[in-house]
Amino acid sequence: MAVFDFTEAVSFVGRTVLVELAWDDEPGSFWHCVFVAGVVFSVPGVYEHPHFMVFPVGSKPSFPRELMWSDIKTIAPMGRALRVR
Repeated sequence: MAVFDFTEAVSFVGRTVLVELAWDDEPGSFWHCVFVAGVVFSVPGVYEHPHFMVFPVGSKPSFPRELMWSDIKTIAPMGRALRVR
């Protein structure tokens, strides 16, 4: 499971990231490009599943999806492209 501290997790909010997801019952991993709209932290004894609230890039769902930290293998913020003449 990916583990983020408060500062690191919040730094992804408002950014587009490339994320590699992996599950124990799947032989491979899957890459997705998503926009991070929010973060939900675990609260001991109340809610134990931290996750990001994301929108997939290239689609326009009405509501964000949960991206569980336990599924994240790799996460990389997308950089700003510079126009070169």
